[in-house]
Amino acid sequence: MVAQAVMERTTTRIIVDLLRKLGADLEDTQAKNLHQSLLDELQKVTIIDLGRRRIGDRGIAALGKALQDCPVPRLEKLSLDSNDIGDDGVAAIAGAIGVGNLTALRTLHLSWNKIGEQGCRALANGFQGIKSTPTVAQAVVKNFSFEFWNKKKNKSKNLGEPNEKSNVNNGFRCVPHLSTVWLSGNNIGDGGVKALATSLEAGHVPSLKVLRLFKNNIGPEGMEALAKALESGNMATLEALNLGQNPFTPKGSKSLAEALQSGHLPSLEALYLHRNEIGNDGAIAIAQALASGKVKNLKVLDLEGNNIREEGFKELAKVLQLGHIPKLEIVDLVDNQSGAEGGHVLCEAFVTGNCTKLKWLALDGNSIGDESCMAMGKALELDYLAGLERLYLARNAIGFKGVAAIVKALEAGHLPNLKYLSLDENKLEHRSTIALAAALKANVVPNLQYLSLKKSFGGDQEKAADALVAAYTKNRDLKTQVHYDWPNNSYAAKAKILQARNSGTTDELDLPVAMKSCFCTSLGFGALAKRTRSKRSKRSKRRAGEGVISGSTLPSTEEGRREPSFKSSTTDVPSMERQFSFST
Repeated sequence: MVAQAVMERTTTRIIVDLLRKLGADLEDTQAKNLHQSLLDELQKVTIIDLGRRRIGDRGIAALGKALQDCPVPRLEKLSLDSNDIGDDGVAAIAGAIGVGNLTALRTLHLSWNKIGEQGCRALANGFQGIKSTPTVAQAVVKNFSFEFWNKKKNKSKNLGEPNEKSNVNNGFRCVPHLSTVWLSGNNIGDGGVKALATSLEAGHVPSLKVLRLFKNNIGPEGMEALAKALESGNMATLEALNLGQNPFTPKGSKSLAEALQSGHLPSLEALYLHRNEIGNDGAIAIAQALASGKVKNLKVLDLEGNNIREEGFKELAKVLQLGHIPKLEIVDLVDNQSGAEGGHVLCEAFVTGNCTKLKWLALDGNSIGDESCMAMGKALELDYLAGLERLYLARNAIGFKGVAAIVKALEAGHLPNLKYLSLDENKLEHRSTIALAAALKANVVPNLQYLSLKKSFGGDQEKAADALVAAYTKNRDLKTQVHYDWPNNSYAAKAKILQARNSGTTDELDLPVAMKSCFCTSLGFGALAKRTRSKRSKRSKRRAGEGVISGSTLPSTEEGRREPSFKSSTTDVPSMERQFSFST
């Protein structure tokens, strides 16, 4: 396996070099020689991962023409994201698919290029077996063709031949094993998704499991076409669908809801609909579709940033309350407008005990208030949310009573698996922080890695800071990183920093490594941290020269920084999705 991986990496570097040369203006003889070398290299690999190489449209067109000219029966993954691919490049790749040379392909990654509507149409034609010849690739390697390779005796006989009259492989599937298609960030629009939907509806990608169309400017018409494909029965293997940041509005949501309710998506496990402008009407339609019980395998429901208000939250609460999606593990309702009433109804749904598999609950930015947290506390006391690993409650106007309910559950051991707790930008006061610090001190949440309390201070900050410091000085085994706006005049924090400054090292501090970094960065002692690292580095070198094993240095601020935000704006794969099996 190791030897195979090394060979794959070496071959990838060679392929990249060849494509960059083929993408330039070359004489015919040079182009033919390079093309022949590329054909030889392509026979060695099962994976071509050229993501983020910026090879350009001409280089990718040369790759597509090489793939057209010779079957690559072992190739399972083709990753070409972020390569500035335009019409010619995608047409060449589509042509290779269309002539049946990529029958083993399982993953096709074309996100963050310039494919557009025309490129998506070419790709859809490729799935259907319609041949497409790119002009640029033809100019680069004009003396090599599919017909030339078709005369070779070693060509596989089971690839199928294009129908001469219709130019379509009617009975032959060009990509029978293709399970993952990434097309995010390509601005394919309604026209592109309609063409793609036609191929999917006709069953030309029979093994599709993951489809990502994030940020493609898909409107209601495109969503309607895709919904028809979803309810056709030819996408029954679909497990994850990412349609985030497409403005298909409530009208598109209703089309999607009909597809969910059709019963033709039995394998669907993850549905990403963040920032689709669906509003209350769209959320209600989605909720009613889920209530039909036709998507019982759903594990991930992402409705972040859709302006869903109280009525929408109440409909979603009914679905949870009645247990229509019993396998649900992730619920993301960040940045909606539930208000106190909508949040309370939703949290009361957890008391029914029909969400026991929940691992990730994100309610940031909904102003749910204390009453909602207290309702959640009841579910926690009954161990109905014992599986929670991440709980996001930032920007929710939560005060002492709400935090007290959470702390009570922590102290009683009702959240044994909790790893991340966010209470940023609430109204905690010092009493709330002291209560949380006491839970940390007692180490009742042994798996907790992050506790975020940014912009959530009030009351006596000195006491709150003292309590947090005490939690670490009294519990050496504590590994939780606390993110807190430490007051500049905090006596406890200043005393610890002064101790570190006088001694020239942080070894005397009874704090874990992560906390040392937090103190230095949060209190603005970046220069002190740098000076401390410098002193330790010199001391380590001196000890190394004396034959003594050197100790570890103080971590950089990178190691103690806050975890990345819940939703990443630079990728089509939401951060929560990477925790599960859909990041193929």
